Amino acid sequence: MSEAAYYRELEASERRLSELRAANRESVKRVQDKITDEKTQHQARIAEKERKHRENMLRQWNSSVAERNAAEEIHRKSVEKFNEEHKTYMAKLEKQLEKINEKGEQDVKEVEQQRVKLEEQRTEDLVKHHESMANLSEKKYKEIEKQRVEQHMLKMEELNAKSKQNTSLYQIQMKNINDSHNMQLSIEKSNASLAVIQHSESCIESFNVILGLLKDMKELSENKDHYLPADLKKIKYTSDEIEKHKSKLEFRNQQLESSRTLEINADPRVIGGSSEMSIKVKRCIESSGFRSVCTLPSLAAQQDLARISTIMDKIDSLTNKMDAISEEVQRNTIQWQQDGNSSMKALTHTNGS
Repeated sequence: MSEAAYYRELEASERRLSELRAANRESVKRVQDKITDEKTQHQARIAEKERKHRENMLRQWNSSVAERNAAEEIHRKSVEKFNEEHKTYMAKLEKQLEKINEKGEQDVKEVEQQRVKLEEQRTEDLVKHHESMANLSEKKYKEIEKQRVEQHMLKMEELNAKSKQNTSLYQIQMKNINDSHNMQLSIEKSNASLAVIQHSESCIESFNVILGLLKDMKELSENKDHYLPADLKKIKYTSDEIEKHKSKLEFRNQQLESSRTLEINADPRVIGGSSEMSIKVKRCIESSGFRSVCTLPSLAAQQDLARISTIMDKIDSLTNKMDAISEEVQRNTIQWQQDGNSSMKALTHTNGS
């Protein structure tokens, strides 16, 4: 699924959810209005019956006790029947209301299940894409390295054939050539690795800025009973900053991917490590937890404390993952640089000897 298709589906899901909730509220309101009207009308009808009964009893003031008792009994049964009809109708309306609520809950549940499936499909597609890109980069590197080895072997065979016909002086000259060639390869490898490392550091710099902003957002949003206009302004500003640095991180990540493709001489450990870092970074900023952070300004404006509390938990989980990724990348970067410096020192020492 393409990114555009994913966001279209997500938007359609949000729209459908909003429409279902609005329709449910309207249906509930109609039935509740009927219940209110029925109660009001029933009270009015009962009052009217009582009024007519009193008038009837006044007209029968001089009637016999038996006649008056019979009139009372007729009135009592009439009211009793009337109340029973009212009770039956009210039960019918309550049943309608219950069914509407059940249907509303079921509709919302179905839409939410569809969104869960959409998120799962999106995550699966991203993982497959990242794995495919990583495998392609590794395969291309291996092919180029194989060509370089084959070319080098052919060159060495040619030089060895000539060395059999030359003097020991020529052999010494060949040794110097080989040393120089190895030095050049090492320099190329070191420079290529350094270029990839610099792009990795640039990515993690933006990544760390976003991490700090997420922590700021959590501090601004959590443990609030009510959001004041000043709070809403700060939350909106922080959300905009997160979006801005997310775009910068995506751009720098693209530069890193291009660097891994172009710098064919770079150390495979650097290539593999930076590729793994890219995948982890993308998973973080494209996760549902990260996207939910962008809804905080609107939720805060609506004073939706329950949903905000849920997002706070997601931010905790997300920042913990991001802290771990940041620390891992920092350790790897230091190790790569130390390995590169050690290799250059060892080769320089060998040539000096």
